[in-house]
Amino acid sequence: MTEITDNLERKWHIIYTNPRTEKRVLEYLKKYHFEAYLPIIRIKSRWKDRWKEIEKPLFTSYVFVKMSYWDEKKKILVLPGIHHIVFYKGQPAEVSDENLEMVELFATSFGEKLKVEKYEKLKPGNIVEIRTGILAGRKAEIIQMKNKTYVIVALPMMGQAVRAEVKIEDLGLEELRIE
Repeated sequence: MTEITDNLERKWHIIYTNPRTEKRVLEYLKKYHFEAYLPIIRIKSRWKDRWKEIEKPLFTSYVFVKMSYWDEKKKILVLPGIHHIVFYKGQPAEVSDENLEMVELFATSFGEKLKVEKYEKLKPGNIVEIRTGILAGRKAEIIQMKNKTYVIVALPMMGQAVRAEVKIEDLGLEELRIE
């Protein structure tokens, strides 16, 4: 009996990897025909004699994979470097396409300026729709800290969020909801 995976409803899930194996896990997932995503940022690193630009995963030990959890989890969990699939509130954690697109925009647009924080430390702020710029049409949470404005993409199932410092006048914000 052959397994038909083309008709499965695949959603983005989060894989927790062994330390420093994110890129290798990404290669394995792609080798076995899974759609996978690892947000990468380029940062300047100080070596003894010089500065060097290196690529680093935005989220340490996390890789995103599009899969049908109940039908494909066994195929994923046997791959080298994978520790477990992340659960949130008793269910396999799912990430929306919109959140992954925002993470990708943050990683490519803000790079070194991004800060990954534990989500619990962040206090809820205003939810806004961005009207101009590269994030136009997206909804984001705004956090005010020390007279600076931050746009947040929250991934509570990982206990983390991506934050970029931006100027309000550059974004053209429209307030949707105040908590």
